[in-house]
Amino acid sequence: MSNGYRRGSVFGALILIGVGGLFLYANLHPEFSAWPILAKFWPVLIIFWGLGKLVDYLMLRGTPESAAASRLTGGDIFGLILLLIFGTAVNQAVNRDWHLGPPIRIGGEELGCFLGKEFEFSQEVKQAVTAPGSLTLENSRGDVTITGGAGSEIRLVARKKVCAASDAEAYRLSQAFEPVLASTGDGYELQWNVLAGDRRAVAADLDVQVPPSITAVNLTVEHGDLRASNLGGDVNVEMRRGDVDISQVGGSVAVEGRGGEFRVREVKGSARIECRSCYGPIELAAIGGTAEYDSSRTNFRAEGLPGELKMESGEMTLRGARGEVSLVTREYEISVEDVPGPLRLENRNGRVTLRAAKAPTQPIEVSNSSGSIELVLPAGSGFVLNASARNGDIKSDFSGGGLTLTEEHGDSTLEGTYGNGRVPIELSTSHGTIYLRRTRAAGSSTPSGN
Repeated sequence: MSNGYRRGSVFGALILIGVGGLFLYANLHPEFSAWPILAKFWPVLIIFWGLGKLVDYLMLRGTPESAAASRLTGGDIFGLILLLIFGTAVNQAVNRDWHLGPPIRIGGEELGCFLGKEFEFSQEVKQAVTAPGSLTLENSRGDVTITGGAGSEIRLVARKKVCAASDAEAYRLSQAFEPVLASTGDGYELQWNVLAGDRRAVAADLDVQVPPSITAVNLTVEHGDLRASNLGGDVNVEMRRGDVDISQVGGSVAVEGRGGEFRVREVKGSARIECRSCYGPIELAAIGGTAEYDSSRTNFRAEGLPGELKMESGEMTLRGARGEVSLVTREYEISVEDVPGPLRLENRNGRVTLRAAKAPTQPIEVSNSSGSIELVLPAGSGFVLNASARNGDIKSDFSGGGLTLTEEHGDSTLEGTYGNGRVPIELSTSHGTIYLRRTRAAGSSTPSGN
């Protein structure tokens, strides 16, 4: 009886030896791929499994154990289902060139191709620019780096990454996937000439250098990061997935889409980021014109941003915004400095802190919910205050004069005029405390209030 079961187990051992030997041979001979063979002949594993069951039954025929030897258990059925799913997936992957798909990435790190190997090829394309115009570029898979340079031609270097089972197949796919710079009516456009094969088989990192005569760059990046710098004209970007880093732009910048980190800096014109889904740090800095950021969580606009707006890990910092400033957001710990106003700010579920280096001359309006507000002003400031805290307190270093503090039923209000100023300040919160702080006077060694 035991001998029968041992004979049946020989088939499992033969399967392990056969599959292991197949992949060992593939490792010793890189030009050979074991996956196509496995994809074609994987049903043999089920046949061997069935033969093992049959041999066990024949060896035990006439004994009470014969029925159990041939019966499929719950574990057998589960294993069969897993084997069917695995075999079908491998077969479809190989026959439909899925093994030529993008490299596997975990945490942004590339681990390699699914069922093949990765090969790299480089190709350079040049296009003379005879008249001012725009450049339109789309890259479905791969990073894009675009910079401004001297001269009178567009220079593009494509570093193509190909997943394939062999050198010959990789070379064929690389040659069949070519970047072409074509002249259009109002500029130039990058076109991908796919002669044969599947475009998904090739990814391309692009390095592009453009001359000063390119007045605008229009970019679409689907799966990759974008870096753009030292460009004299406008930059318009549509992102599907990836990081954006744009700096030193002579025109305006518009970024739309989704991705990770979005950074736009040193722009002479206006800058706008419209992010449908961004999970990384956001930065707008040194913007000469209007600065805007829109998402499902935050709406920001400033007439000028020589300073910066940064958002990361639930914290937001705004420094050096000019002109009329509007910020509507939620669930951020917000710090605002050197924003002379007019300023309108709305937040909820987060603390708001505003610091003014000079006495305010423009209106300030801050509304918060489930969070405190702290406003720090110079000692000589004058203003007309309307502060209210529902289910909260108000603590002020500015007292006397025309200010009146009222506390009733858990609510607090502080209203009136302080000093000679007539600048309106409105502060309101719920379930939080309002702090009105006064900075130390020049030459003073002790704080003017707590």
